Amino acid sequence: SSWKSLRANLAGSPSELRIEQGTLEPANQGQIHFDFATSLSKWSFENSSNFRASLNASKVSAAELAKAAGVTTPVTGDLTVDVTARGTPSAPLGHGTVHLGTSKIAGEPLRSADLKFEGNGSQVTGNLQVELPSAGSATATVEYQPKPQAYKVTLRAVGIKLDQLETLKSR
Repeated sequence: SSWKSLRANLAGSPSELRIEQGTLEPANQGQIHFDFATSLSKWSFENSSNFRASLNASKVSAAELAKAAGVTTPVTGDLTVDVTARGTPSAPLGHGTVHLGTSKIAGEPLRSADLKFEGNGSQVTGNLQVELPSAGSATATVEYQPKPQAYKVTLRAVGIKLDQLETLKSR
């Protein structure tokens, strides 16, 4: 992957790390803005460390992000992200959305994939909605409780037409 520019203000000490007014510009299109700050204990991030973070990305190539993350599965489409979080790892607060518009993942066309999540201090809940152009839709809900490290996952697929999945058609 290639990037036009990375700009941020960085400050750190044994008790705090701040990355503020961050901007990352991909070579092709889009822009990513971010801020992050956390308390540290002798340069270590702990379960009791207070943090605040925000991430906003618009029209960023999913292929470029996947490549930068080392993901080898082919992906196309544009990604939009809006996330705000604060609190501690054991008591996160915040909310966010991630939207992938018309795209393909591993050759399978998607109309859209939308993730919405919220943290209320004791639980983080995420809802994922995936729309396939002619094969149906699926939703998933994930609930995570950080203190007991408990998970609950619910998956619901409505009207999935296996014969319409491109992955299966090609076999």
